[in-house]
Amino acid sequence: VAVAAAWPGQRASVPVAAQEPLECRKAASAEFEAWAESLGAGMSELTHPERRIAEGFASRPSKAFVFQTLQGAGRIEHARMWWSSAAAPTSIDLAAEEEGGRTELNVLVQLGNELAGHPELVHGGFAATMMDELFGWTMHMEKQARGQGDRKSFTANLNVNYRKTMPLSSVYLMVCKVDKVVRGKKFYLQGSIQNRRGDILVETTALFIATGEGPSSSFRNLKAPAKPS
Repeated sequence: VAVAAAWPGQRASVPVAAQEPLECRKAASAEFEAWAESLGAGMSELTHPERRIAEGFASRPSKAFVFQTLQGAGRIEHARMWWSSAAAPTSIDLAAEEEGGRTELNVLVQLGNELAGHPELVHGGFAATMMDELFGWTMHMEKQARGQGDRKSFTANLNVNYRKTMPLSSVYLMVCKVDKVVRGKKFYLQGSIQNRRGDILVETTALFIATGEGPSSSFRNLKAPAKPS
C-alpha cells in the first residue's frame, strides 16, 4: 500500500486514500444527467463556465481556484449552470433605499472523492468556498441585469449554516439568489446546497459590495445569456 508523505519529524504512517470506485463515479454521473434533465425550466443555461474562466486567466500566471484548480477527476467532476433574471419574490420587507434582487443561479455539480474533511464526507470549507464562488457568479449576472457589468464586487460577509453532512462522490444542487440591493452598492444574497430528495444540507447568506472599479478579470468574458422565450 502506498504511504503518504509525512510532515518533518512525523512518521509516514497514513495510507493514501483508495481510488474512487468506478461504479461510484458511474452512478453519480447517471444521477447528474438524470437530474439535469429536470432543471432549468424558464431559465437559460450558461454553457462551459470553466472554459470562460480559463479564457479570462489565459494571459496571467495565476489560476482560478474553483473552476481550474479544483476542476477534474475526484474533485468537481461535472458542473452545469442555469441563470434567470426574472425577479423572484423577496423573502424580506424592503425599505425606501432598497430594491428586490433580479437574479437566480442554479448550479448542478458532481463531486468526487478528493474533497474530504471527515472520511467519506465533503469538507465544510469546500462547501463554503463553492457558495462564495457561486455568489460571485450571481453577482456578475445581477450587475449585468442592472447595467452595472463594469463594476467589481467583493465578498464582505459570508455566513454558513451546516444542516446535514454531504457524502463524497455525489451530486448536489446549489441555488443562489439576490435578495435585495441597498443604494445600488450593497447586495444581499441567500443560497443553499440540496440533495436530489430536496433536503437542505447547507444554508448561506452573503453581503457583497460593488465598487466603482473596472471589470473583474475572471468574469470579463462572461455575458448574460439571452432570456428564454
